[in-house]
Amino acid sequence: MRNYYEYADRNGREENVQNKENEKKKRKSEQRKKERRRAFLFAGIASTTMVFLIVAAFFLGRMSKSMEVMNINTDNKTMSVEKDMNNNTANAEENTATAAKYIWKSENQMTGNEKVTEAVNNDILTLVNPTHRMPENWSVDLVDLINDQSIDRRAYEDLQNMMDDCRAEGLHPLICSSYRSHEKQIELYENKVNRLLEEGYEEDQAVREAERWIAVPGTSEHELGLAVDIVDESYQMLDDAQADTQTQIWLMNNSYRYGYILRYPADKADLTGISYEPWHYRYVGKEAAEYMYENDLCMEEYFLSR
Repeated sequence: MRNYYEYADRNGREENVQNKENEKKKRKSEQRKKERRRAFLFAGIASTTMVFLIVAAFFLGRMSKSMEVMNINTDNKTMSVEKDMNNNTANAEENTATAAKYIWKSENQMTGNEKVTEAVNNDILTLVNPTHRMPENWSVDLVDLINDQSIDRRAYEDLQNMMDDCRAEGLHPLICSSYRSHEKQIELYENKVNRLLEEGYEEDQAVREAERWIAVPGTSEHELGLAVDIVDESYQMLDDAQADTQTQIWLMNNSYRYGYILRYPADKADLTGISYEPWHYRYVGKEAAEYMYENDLCMEEYFLSR
């Protein structure tokens, strides 16, 4: 029996030893697994961090380069704008310095090749045309009309009666131009000449061409305060077709009754020096107007016949 118990006890001890060894191996194995997991985890974190740093460095580099390009472009744009502004300023100064600026001089007043002489002050019959400028002692007593227009008081009442009677016929006359100051006439004339110079005309050519459209200062009847341009409200163009409007037909046939004449008829251009203007009416008084109308005379012919 003793041998049996001794054997059993020895086996029990050996089994315990073996169990302890197995437990120790197991703990070591688990320890190695934990260490491997920590190593893998550390390596993963390190790799992720490295990738993040690489990516961040890449984008920071790109951003820095973009900012550099933006700064360069901005600087170039600023430099370009400043250069253009400087060039424009220089060009403007050069153009101002070299542009042919025409200034009308009354002491050298000419119309074409003819010297303009001073007209005789003959009250409402004062003859002003391309070769006769306004008298130096001319004065105007103006009366205001609608549309910022005005006219010499001597012509006002008859003008009002003419316009009222024209409207009573169902027509619609409109005064588009009337008194014009000498300064305004100079401005209009100079502007026309200078526009022609800018288009490439020589000065002599520009002056001659301007005279076709704008009266030489001092030779415009509008400066007298005795002339009005009247159009039909339904057709306000200053051209030959104005003569076909019902308003103009009535005025051409009746204006003399109120002391007004059609100043520049189509068949009198050689005498008046002005091309056909079927809208321009001049006040000369009822007696003179009736005589000119009945005898088919322009003002130049009227004075030659007296």
